[in-house]
Amino acid sequence: MRGPSSGADDDEPVAVDFDWDGAGVEDEDADEDADEDLDAGGRRRIPGWFGQTLLAAAAVLVLIVANLPHPHRTPQTIRPPVHPLVIDPSPVAGSSVEALLVSRHLERIYTVIEDRLAVSDLDGGDGGRFAISSTALGGPVDSARLRLVLNPADGVLWVVPLGSTGSHLIEGFDPRMLRRVARLPLPYPVDGAAVLDGRLYLTYGPELLRVSRDRKRLDLAARLAGSGGPLVADPVRHRLLYLDYYNPLSVRSWSPARGLGPAAPLPMTRGQVAVVAGTIWVGGFGTSGAVLARLDPRTLRAGRPVELAGTLAPGTLLAAAGGRSLFVRAGGAVRPLWCLDARTGAVTQHWDDEPGVVAADLGAADLGAAATAAPDGRIRPLALAGCAG
Repeated sequence: MRGPSSGADDDEPVAVDFDWDGAGVEDEDADEDADEDLDAGGRRRIPGWFGQTLLAAAAVLVLIVANLPHPHRTPQTIRPPVHPLVIDPSPVAGSSVEALLVSRHLERIYTVIEDRLAVSDLDGGDGGRFAISSTALGGPVDSARLRLVLNPADGVLWVVPLGSTGSHLIEGFDPRMLRRVARLPLPYPVDGAAVLDGRLYLTYGPELLRVSRDRKRLDLAARLAGSGGPLVADPVRHRLLYLDYYNPLSVRSWSPARGLGPAAPLPMTRGQVAVVAGTIWVGGFGTSGAVLARLDPRTLRAGRPVELAGTLAPGTLLAAAGGRSLFVRAGGAVRPLWCLDARTGAVTQHWDDEPGVVAADLGAADLGAAATAAPDGRIRPLALAGCAG
């Protein structure tokens, strides 16, 4: 066993200093003392040359042992395990399921489980039970409307509780390492969140808030007409769309350059708006059944419902918006899932039994990516065939 290292490389010979000159010098006083001991009939003394020989042999032995071949010790780079954290939660609901985001560009799936933000490989690992890493959020999240929003412009993944009564805090993370890069207190619960032109916007009633460029404060961007509800970005036209809950239910627009646009009443009592590949879709519950239609991008008025709307009674749920596709569910059932071509409204893929919340890549990749968070907490990618995410 080697002793404590001196700091030198283990492969270099160990130098041993030995005072050869001092070892060969005879001490006259010592010889006189030895003669006195012998004359007195004392102990026999070992000859000096024998001791010198022993010392020389020991030095040579040290040199030989120090230079014996031994296994080479290569410094190893410390690498984190691929799947250090096993995520196997109990059945989840609310924020634990709804906080789901897919990034085709980053090849990652993000979710929040038990107040922790977790990231997994896009391939889903072992049935969605494994994550690359996770980090605890700044406070408990009991909202059923937690939102994950990725801002590609500055590479920040935002965790935004919508309508939360448990956490009034938005946090920003590096999406690759989940390192926290921003934390801002919310003065009140917000109703919507979306990224437009590299900035994160939030709605609270008639107020439109914007995170400052240094990510240290919230600024008032504008005062909206009506009530600012769910918020979506229309990046092609550099504007935001939001639902105005005042009677009748309407959709409105706001842009940094032109301000507020006119309201367009919607043929439904409650619903959602999605923007996919430059097209604007509305889905919800109408007075005579499900509503699923495209909006005119100029007037924001709804066109004729697509054929699928007749099978989605009593209403339509917009499950996710991908790069070129729209995922929808029937309002009375959460298991079947349809994928529509956003340009034509034609059904391109259908799943009979696909429960849970859906998230799709917001990029414009040829194939895209989508994933589901099942009620039991498992997260796995969707196998896309005709559906281009």
